[in-house]
Amino acid sequence: NEPTEEGVLGAEKILKIVSQLSREDVCIVLLSGGGSALLPAPVGGVSLSDKQVVTRGLMQAGASIDELNCVRKHLSRIKGGRLAQACTAGTIITLIISDVIGDPLDVIASGPTVADSTTAADALAVLQKFVPSMPDVPANIFEHLKEAAQNEDVSDQPIQSSVRNVIIGNIDVAISAAAHEAAQRGYDVESLGGKNAGIAREVGMDLAE
Repeated sequence: NEPTEEGVLGAEKILKIVSQLSREDVCIVLLSGGGSALLPAPVGGVSLSDKQVVTRGLMQAGASIDELNCVRKHLSRIKGGRLAQACTAGTIITLIISDVIGDPLDVIASGPTVADSTTAADALAVLQKFVPSMPDVPANIFEHLKEAAQNEDVSDQPIQSSVRNVIIGNIDVAISAAAHEAAQRGYDVESLGGKNAGIAREVGMDLAE
């Protein structure tokens, strides 16, 4: 789930492609869970290695997906609506498979075509919350977020109105389909729903019991 060099190259290619489209073009984005890790495009002054340290640290510290993606967005040139901002097409249609409880559009894959509901100050607060468990976070990460928080303008570079974000699948659909298939094969099925959240090793033990 950590960003890779191959992911950086892919993200750069995507940013280049969408920036060369015309107003007559329709840009179709296929988005799913895992997109955050697959599309790393670090902001200036932050290296891929820096992002790997932060991502690994937050996951090991038990940060929620909302908290993890909040930080990811504010260290990225493609997440948090920035893909849509870079796109010069007249229309953007994003088809989304959600792996996040409640389907918050700006959290799924860190919302590359959705206006960000969080701020750099929020991202800084997340890091500060987990600092005791993350002593190796690079100082330049904090410096970037502090500077961004001081200079932040939430009205800057708004997402164009011709963006449509459409959920075509989510956790509930997956659970329902799996339960149906299991029942068809003769298994007794007890669905616990799609609202379970927490540390995987802890939730897994609870579900097993």
